[in-house]
Amino acid sequence: MSVDEKLKFIDDALRTLGFAMVRVQQMEFVLAGILLFAVPSKDALKSSQVDRKMDSLRNDNSLGNLMAMLKDRSDIDYSVLVIIERIVKSRNILCHKITDLADSLDDALIASVAVSQSLINDCDNLGRLLADLLINVELENLSQTPDAKIREFIGDGLIGQGVNFIRARYPLNLKRGR
Repeated sequence: MSVDEKLKFIDDALRTLGFAMVRVQQMEFVLAGILLFAVPSKDALKSSQVDRKMDSLRNDNSLGNLMAMLKDRSDIDYSVLVIIERIVKSRNILCHKITDLADSLDDALIASVAVSQSLINDCDNLGRLLADLLINVELENLSQTPDAKIREFIGDGLIGQGVNFIRARYPLNLKRGR
């Protein structure tokens, strides 16, 4: 591989790594919503506390902590647990142990492409399932059906199926007032 080819490959690797990190941040954001509404804790939450609780979930917890809360609050299908564990492991490798992938930094970046692509795919797949869970919570409250763009994102075969893979242990207990 020529120097120019290697530099282009490293540039592509960094781009893929960056995209993977953005997908992880999106996953953290969606998980905060899931933990607040679709898979809540057993404690009652006043409607005036929702914004503060959402900020706390998003800002005070790592992806690993959010995933642990999801596992603690729900019964999760084994196939989904495998994806969750892979996401956390891949994210931790890319954030904390990327240099362990190879002897040199350049080679580690090149090796990170496969981990990044796997992470992106896993986040996309889990994201569709989590989006379906959030949609179901909203639909139960609004008695509506998802619009075409939402159906396309989740996939018609998955619409309404999220609850078959992740089942909340506690019902949403949202009280009005302060």
